[in-house]
Amino acid sequence: MYSFERYMEKRDALRMSIADAALKMFELLPWNDITRVIDMGCGTGVMALMLARRHNVVITCVDRDEGSLEALRNNSIHSGTDDRIEICHMDLRDVSSPENYFDMIISEGSVQIIGFENALGKWEGMVRKGGYLLIHTDSLEREKREMAISSNGYELMATATITANEWLRLYIGPLMDLIRSISCAGTKDAQLIEQLEQDWKDMSNAIGDADKMESVLYLCKKG
Repeated sequence: MYSFERYMEKRDALRMSIADAALKMFELLPWNDITRVIDMGCGTGVMALMLARRHNVVITCVDRDEGSLEALRNNSIHSGTDDRIEICHMDLRDVSSPENYFDMIISEGSVQIIGFENALGKWEGMVRKGGYLLIHTDSLEREKREMAISSNGYELMATATITANEWLRLYIGPLMDLIRSISCAGTKDAQLIEQLEQDWKDMSNAIGDADKMESVLYLCKKG
């Protein structure tokens, strides 16, 4: 029988299939010069754990959801990366740091909370000159966003698009199949039931708004 923890592991594994585009972008970066990273809206830490396994970096993981952070904490212990994962329970709008402190900022789907252009301005002081910013968000207003990147002092190094079909084939479809399978088998785990219901609702809403499902990764360098 599935537990909440096992389900979250399976869900994160599916989410990793979408992370290939980010991995290709990371290959462009000089990791010997990157030691301090902050993950804004880290969730359960799919991106942070992926980086920690591959590179010798310390990652500050920020999220306001305690359940997601607890899952990240457990996953970091199991993967042996907990000594380089710093967990911060906080709303993104309240995050601050010393000037030019981080070598890289990652925002995996969370930039909508404060707005794309607002994030560029707010985070500019947190990343050092020559540091990097990776934003993964919806594909709306691409031309306007690329202009905002330039006007806020960043160089756009690369972009990558994840199509609606890729989201459906690699993540949404398999996740909904997993939810169906667990539901048919039955479970008494209240936490798991709540998560299944929320994820099913989120995936159904995404399918119902397929025009907005496509997403883009922007890799930027601070000038």
